[in-house]
Amino acid sequence: MGRRGGAAARGSIAAFVAFATLAVLASNAYAAATTNKAEWYTGSTFTTLTGKQVLTASAAEKIELAFPFGGLAIKMRANSASCIECSITNEASGHLGVATGTGRLLFSEAFFLEATTCKFKEDKITSQPLLFEAHYTEGERWLVKISPVSGETDLTLNIEANKPGDICPFEGSGTPVKGANFGEFKSKTGVFAVEQPVNFSLPISEEAGSNWTFGSQRFAVTGTLNLKAGGNTFGVK
Repeated sequence: MGRRGGAAARGSIAAFVAFATLAVLASNAYAAATTNKAEWYTGSTFTTLTGKQVLTASAAEKIELAFPFGGLAIKMRANSASCIECSITNEASGHLGVATGTGRLLFSEAFFLEATTCKFKEDKITSQPLLFEAHYTEGERWLVKISPVSGETDLTLNIEANKPGDICPFEGSGTPVKGANFGEFKSKTGVFAVEQPVNFSLPISEEAGSNWTFGSQRFAVTGTLNLKAGGNTFGVK
C-alpha cells in the first residue's frame, strides 16, 4: 500500500474511532436513573425524618396527559391536581433508610382537548395507591419514581361518551395506565425548601429509564406538581 493509501486507511480508522466514541458518549448522555441512600430531612434544623409526615401536592399550572390512538396524540388536561392521604417516610417496608412516600394522585376538572365526544366520569382521574421513591438521581438531577404500591396499574381511565348520541372511540371503564414514571425535582439533593416543585414530561421519564404505558403505547404526563410537607422545610440528602 502506498503512502496515500496508508494515510487514507489511517484517516478512515481515525474517523471510525471518533464516530464510535461520539456514539458511546451520546448513548450515555442520558444514563438511566440510579437509586441512592437518600433520606428525607425536615424542619428548621434539617433533622432526619422519623415516622411519617403529611405530604400535599398542587398543580403549578394545568397538567396535560396524552396517549397515542390511531396515529394521533390524544391530549387531555386537568385544571388541578392534588395528593390524597399522602405521606413521606424513611421507614417504608422494603425501602428502609431511603426517602419514599405513598398516596393517591387526583387530577380534577379533567377533559379531552380535541376528542370532545369523550369525557371522564365525574371529570376526574384518581390513581391507585402509589409509591413515590425520591431517592433516585441522574448525574446532579434529583428524581422521583412513581409506581403502584402493588400490582401494575397506576391510573384507571373511566372514559364515557360526552352526551347521549356521541361516539367516543375509546369509551370504556377501567382502562389502565401501567408502569413507572419519573419526575425531576427543580432542586438538587441537599437543597431544602417549604415547597419542592417536580417537573414531569415524557422525555424526563424516558431518559430516566421508563414511562407509564396505555396498552402498548406511551402515556405522557406534562406539567409541574408543587409538593409540601405540612409547611415544614424539607428535602433529601
